[in-house]
Amino acid sequence: MPSDPTLKQLTYFVALAETHHYRKAAERVGVSQPSLSQQIVGLETALGLDLVERGQRGAVLTPGGREVLAQARKILEETAVLKTLATDA
Repeated sequence: MPSDPTLKQLTYFVALAETHHYRKAAERVGVSQPSLSQQIVGLETALGLDLVERGQRGAVLTPGGREVLAQARKILEETAVLKTLATDA
């Protein structure tokens, strides 16, 4: 049974979407490229959806990947707000 998506997976996915390159995304989030790739595969498994295609022009989001990206950004933004609220409380 697939697990739920994690914030780590969403963070890595957003980095990949913004850099269009696995190595650059891994550097941005401070992990190895294989670790980032594993997390992306885990996110795809959790969602039951292919998010990224590897092509000659780097990592390209699928149509579903573009939709997930918009939601992932919202989730990460709301998480940052929640952390700020907790810090200020």
